Amino acid sequence: MKKFLLATTALVGFAGAAAAEVKVGLTAEFGVSNRDGSGTQFHQGYNVKFSGSAETDGGLAFGASTRLDMDATSEENQDPKGDAGTVFISGAFGKLTMGDTDGGFDWAMAEHSFITNLTDEISTHAGFDSHSGFDGKQDDQVLRYEYKMGDLAVAASYEQANNGDTTDLSDSMGLGVKYKMAMGTTSVALGLGYQTGTNGTATTSTDGSVVGGSVTASMENGLTLGLSYASYSFDSTDVSGVASTAEDYTTTGIAVAYTAGAMTVAANWGQKDFDTSADADGWGAGVNYDLGGGAAVQAGVYEDGYSVGLGMSF
Repeated sequence: MKKFLLATTALVGFAGAAAAEVKVGLTAEFGVSNRDGSGTQFHQGYNVKFSGSAETDGGLAFGASTRLDMDATSEENQDPKGDAGTVFISGAFGKLTMGDTDGGFDWAMAEHSFITNLTDEISTHAGFDSHSGFDGKQDDQVLRYEYKMGDLAVAASYEQANNGDTTDLSDSMGLGVKYKMAMGTTSVALGLGYQTGTNGTATTSTDGSVVGGSVTASMENGLTLGLSYASYSFDSTDVSGVASTAEDYTTTGIAVAYTAGAMTVAANWGQKDFDTSADADGWGAGVNYDLGGGAAVQAGVYEDGYSVGLGMSF
């Protein structure tokens, strides 16, 4: 869930550091949804995010964060799942992050959903590319270094094969560049990413690479436009030496959003163009209306369903 987050903050002093900042944030949602023709049903979920940061005597910032997810099912409500755990250290040298975080490709590429739906209609339809690349295909511990110079930022990432064993599977490496600039009253954000990796965790997986770019233009009148493109290519044989069934493909995404006062409306369309299989395309749309105080009405629709309800943040 991608929700508005208003965190409560506690300042805790301890020896060797000026202060540690600990935050606990809660987001929740409830309403009704109909996914993939399954019929209208109740939906509720929430997550709790914990984060902490501090600074050494020498000026190095460090911290960690994690999240508990509970989403709609009784199993998760009784046994919430830990997710998105990361640790970081930063200073004049840049920032180093390790954990369940974006690789260099995903870090650079903009994800053009713009708003939140209860069941993510705008970001889970068949044509949507979240630009995760090869992240999480191995041991799900990504190491990313990033450095910012004014409006330019660069990143490099590395994810080991499961347990560091590269006998059959390959490590994943990524690079990313982001640049922001002003064109009159329009703010433009550019992203360019590249990543190598394996498309799975089994010995039938295939090594490959992805390269892509994204553009986001935010205008003074409340209009935002997004465009993205990525190209995936794979080896002709899998990691065991057998002819691979993995297909090369490209993804294209177009998105638009408009904000007027407390209301934001958004829509996107995407397509995955496979070399031999049938293409996959889809669209999603929705509206958010900010009620103030951390509450917002959320509604979304895509070709196979819809949701409507209330999102809350504390």
